[in-house]
Amino acid sequence: MMNNLKIACIGQLTWDIYPDSRFIGGSSANVALNCHYLGLDSTLISKTGSGSNGIQLLSRLKNSGLSTEYIQIDSQHETAIVYVEINENGEPHYICNTDSAFDYIEYDSNLHDLAHSLDVLYFDILSQRNRVSRTSIQKLVEDAVNALKVCDLNIRGKPDNAAAYIVQSLRMTNILKINRSELNLLIKILSSENIFFEHDPIEKNIHIIMNLYEIDHVIYSHDNTGFSLFTKSDCINFPPVSNQIIDTNGAGDALVSAYMVGFLNQNSQIEIASHCDQFVSKIVTSEGPNLY
Repeated sequence: MMNNLKIACIGQLTWDIYPDSRFIGGSSANVALNCHYLGLDSTLISKTGSGSNGIQLLSRLKNSGLSTEYIQIDSQHETAIVYVEINENGEPHYICNTDSAFDYIEYDSNLHDLAHSLDVLYFDILSQRNRVSRTSIQKLVEDAVNALKVCDLNIRGKPDNAAAYIVQSLRMTNILKINRSELNLLIKILSSENIFFEHDPIEKNIHIIMNLYEIDHVIYSHDNTGFSLFTKSDCINFPPVSNQIIDTNGAGDALVSAYMVGFLNQNSQIEIASHCDQFVSKIVTSEGPNLY
């Protein structure tokens, strides 16, 4: 049953450049690759440049076995490049360009047709930093009427005019993934609502978000890769992985991917949490943001 479900991830596609290697990166690409690795029918929707970086990135995607049918080609904008440095604790530092091909995803008839066939749609906030992709992402979310909507609130900084599209995204979300710094930023961005208090317990603010935007589940990532899984009536806490951490780039993407698989498989929250812990451990104990 689960293998017949169709999942699409729309948004970021990057080269993650390390000092001695490079990997397919970007949260949407990571989740699509993770779901593919875990046996789901997974599709990536994004855009890459037409130059050598884009050609090589498409080749790497094809070698992974992931379809490139919905990867658009942009002759005007370069493929997104992210330079990654990992410190002694396995924590990444990113330097990335801010006007890249994935910022210009176009909503066309192919995406319109795809929308109605989807069972699950993953999207994120960072990929909506530009109006072009933001319009396309939100249109796809609206048109995917039968799909479970999974949103990653991966805010960076405090983007201009972010409140409106973040709120719109939250209103369309069934499952939300968020971490500590993102929660703090969200509280500041939405401070005009006068319902969030930065010094309140995390659990209280998460349940305010769930109730306000009618979100069914929240995946909350702690520092050092521990996490909590929230439903409207329950919360399960998992401690950080016990293995030697090498690289936490992609840890959050691994967490939401494994959660989606367990949820679609109708596992219990405890079973989902255990599966998440195992898969995140696999990602953070090797270099790179995914297993490709």
